Order: sequence, then structure tokens, then C-alpha cells
Amino acid sequence: MSKKDVFNPDLGFICDTDRIRPATEYAAANMVFRSGKSPNGGIWWLRTPVAEYASRASVVLYTGEAEGKTNRTRDPITGIVPALWVLLK
Repeated sequence: MSKKDVFNPDLGFICDTDRIRPATEYAAANMVFRSGKSPNGGIWWLRTPVAEYASRASVVLYTGEAEGKTNRTRDPITGIVPALWVLLK
């Protein structure tokens, strides 16, 4: 998802807590950060790059905050959340 997507109420993102995603046991075993404060919330990538830094991309933090946060793209503590848009006819 893009940074724009995770602020879109039509996609179910009304507030920060809507963006919290738990880091699975598998992800945690492979170095993805897992917070003990929220329900095992992890840090996850967005596809939005950061113009000032070629090696950074936007992320969503374990608190659900997405504004202005970035990580280096080689940073192993950041997970991936699969997203799929299905158009039902």
C-alpha cells in the first residue's frame, strides 16, 4: 500500500489503531520488530519512497502511526503486509 492508501477511510483506515498489524511468530523469528505495548504490533513497509533519501521508504509503526516515518530499505526489522484489491461484480 501507499502512504495515501493507509490514510483512506474508504479502505478502512479511520485512525492509527486501524493500521496496527501484528508481527507473526515467523516474522519475529526473522528479526521483524514486535512491540510488547500494542497487540504484538510490528513495523511494516509502504511502497511510498522518501524523496530526500534514495535508500529509505515510508513505514507504519507498531502504534499505527504512518506520518513522516521512514526506514532504510535494507532494515531487517521492517515487515511486509500483503494487500489485495478485489473488485466484485
